[in-house]
Order: sequence, then structure tokens, then C-alpha cells
Amino acid sequence: MKIHERDPNFPIAVVERIREFLGNANIFENPEKHADIIQEMKTEAALITGNSPYSEVRAVVDNTDDPSIPSSTIRAWVIGLSFVTILAFINQMFSIRQPNITVMANVAQLLSYPVGRAAAAWLPDVGFTLFGVRHSLNPGKFSKKEHMLITIMANVGWHTPYTDYIIWTQVLPQFFNQPYARGFAYQILISLGTNFIGYGIAGLCRRFLVYPSFCVWPASLVTIALNAAFHTEKNERKSHTLWSCDNHD
Repeated sequence: MKIHERDPNFPIAVVERIREFLGNANIFENPEKHADIIQEMKTEAALITGNSPYSEVRAVVDNTDDPSIPSSTIRAWVIGLSFVTILAFINQMFSIRQPNITVMANVAQLLSYPVGRAAAAWLPDVGFTLFGVRHSLNPGKFSKKEHMLITIMANVGWHTPYTDYIIWTQVLPQFFNQPYARGFAYQILISLGTNFIGYGIAGLCRRFLVYPSFCVWPASLVTIALNAAFHTEKNERKSHTLWSCDNHD
């Protein structure tokens, strides 16, 4: 109650039930007469402890992990860097066009799945061992962790850099007309510098914006749900009660 009382993402009906439970002294004095609500509170506590307190997150994010599933593989990095290069090239080339053309990371997420499956089917199982870990071109089935790594790489790389219009403004004669801004080294350094500042601030803010359970990012849930849809082998039918009503004559 202390953590989620003012949480806009937490179900208000559950908050009211918890408040009712805590405010009823009779429940603690005679617990045997209130077995139903006690069981309900135990279920809510178990959900919050062992899983996400939000049903939207529980629907798409697993609360367990299989460390044997490969993620940082050679094929994942090759496919991911290839899509980063393609997306960055297309978006940068068309960034000065009006209206501009933008290819976002969900395109790479969709296309990388058949590419990864093809790599798993056609690449040979050859590799090398480094620090006791074997790295192979084909470690087996294309995993959901590899797919997510490729998606994360594409999601980071499809954006045009912050300095896109800065460099144009410096170079063009009708603006600042600064010849040194045409230099490749200058453009690379200013792009890396501004991006590293952003990623550094993001790293400092993770403890406030990412790690707490109440920090729910809906766009990330969509990406995770699409990734899970590709790699879910079971087709389970789930029933969800959206609302209930009682008919009285």
C-alpha cells in the first residue's frame, strides 16, 4: 500500500481491496472468518514478490530466465550490425528530404527473424573457444535473446544523430559557413560526444527510471510482446475477464 497507493499504473480496484483489508481490524482478530480476503491478499503479495505487480507486464514479460539460451552470438552481432548500418544509412540519407523518410527499429525486428532462422539453418557449426567459452557461427536454434539483442541494436542505431542539423547549419554558407565542419573527424567526434553525453545521463538515471518496478514503459512492452510472439511455440488459449455485471429483475 505504501509503494503503490499513488501509483497511476496499479489497478485502483486492488488498492481499494488492500485498503479495506488493512482497515478492518476484525480480519486480524478473527482470521478464520475472513479466509477469502486473506487468500486474495496472499495472492496479490505473491504476484508483487515473484512477478510484476502490473498485469500488462505479466502478460508479455517472463519472470524466469533460462541462462542456457545463447544471446551474444556471432550471428546476432553480424545481423544486428548489418541492420544498424542499413537503417542508419537510409535514415541519414533521407533526413534532409522534406518530408523525410524514416525506417524504424520494428522493421529490423520483423526482418531479422527470417534472417536469423535462415542463418540457423544454413550456417555451419564452426567456431573457436575463448576463455573457456565456445563461440560458433551456428550455436543452434535462433533464440529469442538473440532476436531481442538485434532489436535493441537496431533501436539504438536507427535514429539520426543529434548533430544532424547542427553540421548542416555550420556548413551551409547562408548560415555559419564554417569550413572545418566539413571534416570527417570533426563530424564523428561531435556526434560521438553528444550521443555519449545522452547515454551517460541515461545510465545515471537507470536507478530512477528503469530499475523501480513502477517504471513501466509501454513502448518497450510492445517490442517484447512482438518478440515473444515470434518465439512462442505454444498456442495456449487464455481467458480474460474484462468486466462482470449482475442482472437483477
